[in-house]
Amino acid sequence: MKKDFQNTIDCLNDKITSLQEKLEKEQKLNIILQEKIDNAYIEIKELAAKTVETSGSVKIIGNTQNEVK
Repeated sequence: MKKDFQNTIDCLNDKITSLQEKLEKEQKLNIILQEKIDNAYIEIKELAAKTVETSGSVKIIGNTQNEVK
């Protein structure tokens, strides 16, 4: 019976280790993806600024809903 408990403990410890490794991997991936999003946002802002500079006018596009304020 003692051996059965030890096997259960070992199995659970292995699972904990595996989940910790997976968590670290996902956290690293999350950081990489956040950096990509940040860089894309910067590029979009730069592109928008260049577009406004070259066209000389600003057009507001988007809200087609009638909002009452």
